[in-house]
Amino acid sequence: MISRRLLIASGAALPLAAHGAPPPARPPIVSRIVVETNRIWTPVTIGDKGPFAFILDTGASMSAINSALARRLNLRRVGRRQVSGIGGSVTLDVYVADTVVLGNGLRQSDSVFAGIDERSNAGLLTGALFTSGDSDLDFVTGEWRLWPSGRPDFAGMSAFGVIETRDGALTNKILVEATLDGRRLRLLVDTGAPGEVLLFPHVVRRTGLWSDTRPFAPQRLRGIGGAAARLGRTVRATRLSIAGFDFDRPLAALHDPSDTLDIDYDGLLGLSVIERLDLSTEVRKARLWARANGRPKPAEDYGYSGLWLERLPDAKARVAVVSPGAPAAEAGLKVGDVLTGVDDWRAYLRRFEGDPGSVVEVTVAGAVGPEPRRVILRAYL
Repeated sequence: MISRRLLIASGAALPLAAHGAPPPARPPIVSRIVVETNRIWTPVTIGDKGPFAFILDTGASMSAINSALARRLNLRRVGRRQVSGIGGSVTLDVYVADTVVLGNGLRQSDSVFAGIDERSNAGLLTGALFTSGDSDLDFVTGEWRLWPSGRPDFAGMSAFGVIETRDGALTNKILVEATLDGRRLRLLVDTGAPGEVLLFPHVVRRTGLWSDTRPFAPQRLRGIGGAAARLGRTVRATRLSIAGFDFDRPLAALHDPSDTLDIDYDGLLGLSVIERLDLSTEVRKARLWARANGRPKPAEDYGYSGLWLERLPDAKARVAVVSPGAPAAEAGLKVGDVLTGVDDWRAYLRRFEGDPGSVVEVTVAGAVGPEPRRVILRAYL
């Protein structure tokens, strides 16, 4: 498997793998991609510096760069722009890079980036190139191919979604019509979303997936603008269907239904589904094509305790949320319980981030004295 480190070390574009198609008028520009830590990474060179590992994010409204990196590269700051996301609206500095090589092959001038304070990556690229010229995302060969003269054909692929142009938007949107447990949804294809599917408040309110009798994993949803106003949940659904492709037992992340987001589609189709398909855009017809690529479903990752804690003074924590049927509930923990011995808050929380089978010993401040409890982590959804 090609790692992110090896990806950045590989300097040149790869030759195109043969697929039996007739040669196009112009060969594609081929760049390396790698899926790691639930993200698609590709190398980016800015001026004569780099390459740097950037995330390919088809859901982003504009490309972004780590603000500290932008300053270190002496990029021109040309103003500020308001962008919106899960956490609301935020105003960001805007930088311009004179010369950028995207992936390993495509050179651009005067590329615009929003400055973000993100330490885990150098920046992100929008799906603008994926929607402005015929392109492939091939997760088997690890290639992002851009066809300057158009892709010769789409044999063996199925129509999967549409490319929509929005007035005033910096990038186009790729949308699919989906069904989740019989409910029709309109989802944005978002390679920057790490899960399978995320639903926005307006659709959560009408699906019935948000229920205090249904097992869930509490989580803090985050994105541009920071965290959502209220805790979200992850629940197990039965089937996600899109254009004849079925994905069984997906995890669905839910916004709190009392939140408000001004978005005219229902949610996000995340990378854990997307990477099991090879995708191609046909820009002239504003169409997205797909075919199954045989990659397995990625390993699931959610909190295996079903517990959410709030920090209190004096080395204590309060139980804020307990999912029914989860290990925390099986250990007898209830909302409002006060846990003691929380000397190091971050270290205490990390105890609940272990693998299934891990045992977490906690102490509840009982009415007549300390009450020890054992939370045995397991995959309960």
